[in-house]
Amino acid sequence: MIPFYENRVGDLLIFREDGLDFLPHLHAQLELLYVEEGEIEITVNGCTHLMKRGGLCVLFPNSVHSYHTPPQERMNCIIVILNLALVGDFINTLLKFHPKNPFINRENLHKDVPYAIDTLCEEYTHVGNQPVCTPICKAYIQIIISRLLQQVELVTNTDVNYFDIIFDIINYINENYMQPISLNDMSRALGVGKYHLSRVFSDKMNVSFSDYINGIRVSWARNMLLNTNKNITQIAYDCGFQSIRTFNRAFSKVYFVSPRDFRKSQEAASIYPKK
Repeated sequence: MIPFYENRVGDLLIFREDGLDFLPHLHAQLELLYVEEGEIEITVNGCTHLMKRGGLCVLFPNSVHSYHTPPQERMNCIIVILNLALVGDFINTLLKFHPKNPFINRENLHKDVPYAIDTLCEEYTHVGNQPVCTPICKAYIQIIISRLLQQVELVTNTDVNYFDIIFDIINYINENYMQPISLNDMSRALGVGKYHLSRVFSDKMNVSFSDYINGIRVSWARNMLLNTNKNITQIAYDCGFQSIRTFNRAFSKVYFVSPRDFRKSQEAASIYPKK
């Protein structure tokens, strides 16, 4: 998946994901991640937790969050992303507060929530490739939010100004990652001090500038390795890397394998699928 500041069209998005790696990002919707199998490392506003089977992470609007599936880990999850138009009377709570601890382990999660999420996933349908949110979906959403708000301690939002800065950072990088860019370049383009930007990365996004931009480039490179016939050198330069050596090092840091070996393993998997 490609990290970005998500401005989604449509009120509801539900999908199952087999393995998940997503750099720090934020969006204006409520997001829920429910782990069906395995475990996943989730970071929310700088706090990291290893979420295991049966656990749920609740992400209020404008929470900076990222996902990482441990190497060799088989992980399946359901992700629900919904517009605040669907939350009814809960909207003020979701905008003014955030959970002190957004991670709810299996043993602490109300039994209504997994059932409602599974039923919501089944009810969610597509007509002409357009997501449809039925009245039943809306009803289950209300049940889920109501139960979750009973289980989390809420604290008042205090870092509202950071949300706009993070949006500008992520938007700038996604528009310019294919060319050489530095913290100085971004500082001049956004009119924000370089050291202030650096603190936003370290304190709010929990990642360095170089690791974030390389992560963006690697995400796009992975997508091109899977879906195009371009050679690896061309992919590296198309994604903004200045040398094959840098590309190989950045890709291996994220996926623990070289781009060439990654492509070979995916080609082999398509020829000899797992039974």
